Amino acid sequence: MDESIINVFLDHEKIGRRDKTLSMISNCQTPLSMLTHTSSRAASMLRGRAYLHQYEKYGVGCEQIANAILSMEQIRKNYEEVS
Repeated sequence: MDESIINVFLDHEKIGRRDKTLSMISNCQTPLSMLTHTSSRAASMLRGRAYLHQYEKYGVGCEQIANAILSMEQIRKNYEEVS
């Protein structure tokens, strides 16, 4: 049985007057190392509160950033499980 999974995350907040978009579609594990590095670096920067004041200026708080990192980490784990 072929099981397809799709997750869609939507946030209507804008940064300034601009929409923000990020998409990725892949059927291989090539993106895993990039996702691992990116989520690790983002978590490290959040722990150090690096640039947080700039995000808060646009209404993006610490909790929203932490949730985004957790979502990215879950995506990485999902890719690992598919292999």
